[in-house]
Amino acid sequence: MTNQTVLYVCEDVPVLNTAGHTTYINAFLASLLAAGYDLHVLVTGNHFPLPIFRFSVVTSLPGIKSQIPQAWRLWADVYIAQPLGVAKWAYRRLFKPLVQASKGKRANRTRATTVHIGRWLKPVEAKRLAALVADLKPEVVFIDTVLRSPVLDYLPASCKSILVGHDIFHQRCLSLIASGLQPLPCVSLQDESKALHRFDALIGITEADAAIYAAICSKAAVIALPSPIQVQNEIPARLQTQRIFYLGSQGQVNVDGLSWFLGAIWPSVKAAQPALVLDVVGSVGAQIHCQDPDVHIHGRVDDFSGIAQQAMFAINPVRAGSGLKIKMIDYFAHGLGCITTAVGAAGFPQAPDSPIAVCDDASAFTAKVLEWSNDLDKCNQQSDNAKHYVKQFSEEGFGVALRNLINRVTCNEIASVERATAP
Repeated sequence: MTNQTVLYVCEDVPVLNTAGHTTYINAFLASLLAAGYDLHVLVTGNHFPLPIFRFSVVTSLPGIKSQIPQAWRLWADVYIAQPLGVAKWAYRRLFKPLVQASKGKRANRTRATTVHIGRWLKPVEAKRLAALVADLKPEVVFIDTVLRSPVLDYLPASCKSILVGHDIFHQRCLSLIASGLQPLPCVSLQDESKALHRFDALIGITEADAAIYAAICSKAAVIALPSPIQVQNEIPARLQTQRIFYLGSQGQVNVDGLSWFLGAIWPSVKAAQPALVLDVVGSVGAQIHCQDPDVHIHGRVDDFSGIAQQAMFAINPVRAGSGLKIKMIDYFAHGLGCITTAVGAAGFPQAPDSPIAVCDDASAFTAKVLEWSNDLDKCNQQSDNAKHYVKQFSEEGFGVALRNLINRVTCNEIASVERATAP
């Protein structure tokens, strides 16, 4: 246990299992809370899970002290979104699905090209946010992605800063551009390097990301910390159910990948195996309008273990992006092997018993789906592989590594790096 004050700065309320990035943030907060730190969270954005919400309830994290400038505090940790936040929630939850539904099949034929990967925190916002925590005097501040780094200009020099890097942003932007998508903002190597040099420590979500951070910024402490997950002890054997599982939020790369699967792969799969069913779980379903009755759109499901249990295997047909695809850790935790692309497999350690099959073109993906759906023994072998493979993402190992990094930074085992001006 410790009495150190820790501040975590993030853009979104870290609701578990709604999107990969919020699940990753939630893991940090849960680990810091369990370790006994005096934990404070500053949410900089105005995308909220509900117009009125209780922070401890929507995050399942009681005991955290929260500040959300773009929402009004009613009492304790109960907030009501300001008008802009309510309007954004209403658009996402009410109007956008209606607009998409009215487009029907045309929505799947038209590929949106703009991908919003976040937003740089404006200096005036950073100054205002820092004023909110002036009396807090945190000893350590976690900054969620380089896009929040401008807040460092207004924090005490004695405060040690740790970046939580969900991915390598300049590489992500290049990947999106190569796939015909336009990232907003478009982060260059120079932008990212300038921001990275402001931190005392850097956390990469994969070993590959951590190696890139170390090459760019040699003065900072760098570790790899993949998203953790609670490993299920009892996972039943796969059955010949003819069901395939997909999990995803409504991020554009998920919409693009699933649309590609439904347009370029699923028709051929169904022609060969008419009995196959695809279960689509998550908010991505609101953006997908498939007329096939065997594509079951479940929407967001808090506990999808029952649906996952019925599947023979999972898919992740993502075609652009970077960083670790957290949905795949969820697959493995539920005993599901996964057919994905090289983009989807990026960052996952290679192993002889890996539960991942990589197929980058439609014909190879189709063939692999048909192969697995016709081979129950193969699906059960991949399930066994997944159960073993996922153990490297345990919550216990995550917590130990995180505490060791904080101790290393606060004990001055590394020099505090000079903070440059954010882009």
